[in-house]
Amino acid sequence: MKTKLFFTLTLVLGFWGLQAQSGTTLDVHITNFESNEGKVYVALYDSEGNWLQTRYKGEIAGIENQAAKVQFREVPAGVYGISLFQDVNGNEALDTNLFGIPKEPTACSRNAIGRFGPPQWEDAKFEVKDQPISLEIQF
Repeated sequence: MKTKLFFTLTLVLGFWGLQAQSGTTLDVHITNFESNEGKVYVALYDSEGNWLQTRYKGEIAGIENQAAKVQFREVPAGVYGISLFQDVNGNEALDTNLFGIPKEPTACSRNAIGRFGPPQWEDAKFEVKDQPISLEIQF
């Protein structure tokens, strides 16, 4: 009987813990594409150390009327940054030139722009709290 009660309490408390840590929804609206060609690849980063290296979550969306929308679910409160690129030629990769400069359109959260290199974390970061959030990113 004690084992059954322990198992039930563990299951209930474990489920409650998962619910409490599930996070919120982050809607990303991307506008001002030059064309509807290809797809947009959107990466969500959860720290400065991971910025433009190791994404926390990723989504891919089609482009219609020079706009796209992706949604990240169960995003815990914290500080994040987003980078994205339009895969115009459909090769599922960001094409760059010999010097590593992107040949396909790119953008970042807070519309951060790179100067003499990629955009910086400080310029792209934003805070997620416990309420759903909606961002707009423009090319």
